[in-house]
Amino acid sequence: MHYRLSAGAVAATLALAPVAAFPAAAGAAKHKKHYTAPKAGAKYKGKTSDGGPLTLNVASSKSIQIVAFRFNCKKVPGATGNTSLQSIKIKKTSKGYKFGITAFGIVGYSDNDTLNENGKITISGKFSTSAKRVSGHLRVKTPRCGDTGSLGWSAKKQ
Repeated sequence: MHYRLSAGAVAATLALAPVAAFPAAAGAAKHKKHYTAPKAGAKYKGKTSDGGPLTLNVASSKSIQIVAFRFNCKKVPGATGNTSLQSIKIKKTSKGYKFGITAFGIVGYSDNDTLNENGKITISGKFSTSAKRVSGHLRVKTPRCGDTGSLGWSAKKQ
């Protein structure tokens, strides 16, 4: 059995094809996420993956006033290092509010009040879409403690 379609039937079928595909194409459009900027004066408290406390204070939606944290020394068991960085720029990206910096800063130690060293500190992070949480990675290298390796961290708005 053979079926024959008239030219009018073929034209009508082809004319309806784009209309039928339109609702699917409209649903396929991506919904743009809304990211809330961190507020000036916001304070976040949390921990690093090795258990040390971390505090982050926001100066404005464009900068972090200070991030301070404690970490365990690899070379000196039982000793911890304390350090902080200031004035870190926050960048708005298509995936949210992020920051990152590598700098040299002073590191103090829990077992020696007089010894302070200059260490290489790297920290990066990203705020959640609502800016109620922030998380990232950090790393500290000093002559006394060695390299912490990459430590994860997270903090919650207070």
